[in-house]
Amino acid sequence: PRSVFHAMGAAQTPALVDDLGRSWAILNNRLKPFPCGRLGHAAIEAALKARALKEFRLVEVSSVRVRVNPRAQYLMGEPEPKSGTEAMFSIGHGAAVALVYGRVDPEHFTDEAVRDPAIAERRRRTVVVADERIKAGQAAVEIETRGGRQLLAEVSIQKGFPDNPLTDADVRKKFLD
Repeated sequence: PRSVFHAMGAAQTPALVDDLGRSWAILNNRLKPFPCGRLGHAAIEAALKARALKEFRLVEVSSVRVRVNPRAQYLMGEPEPKSGTEAMFSIGHGAAVALVYGRVDPEHFTDEAVRDPAIAERRRRTVVVADERIKAGQAAVEIETRGGRQLLAEVSIQKGFPDNPLTDADVRKKFLD
């Protein structure tokens, strides 16, 4: 009657120990590549992918549409963060940083970064859209240039998930940052 199982609702759960010593949940841990809310990571990665294509100059971009899972948009769809902390939970901010600087580091989630004119301008031209077809860990970034060209970059499984783990070099960089 004084067991943890009883204290947590009196339900017996012997299955919890069935694989004890044989199955290791830590092997399925997810490491975050970016210093912000995980639900924005796929969008950041897609924006970095788009920038790496080098098929446009930033001044040519008229709009950016980021398609994400509805839950991600609901929880992290804030278009205009007011502080570094709010920026950590803004998909639009993370995508803007990726497009402007080609990297997303701790310095990009500060009050100063929120006020950075280049990031703020890119955020204003970015809309985050809920898309039922997008699963957790996925995102698509659609860029339209002033000349009418449209570019697409997609992430089907974000870095840091067990099926797409961070490399040792990624973890080393994250630690040093």
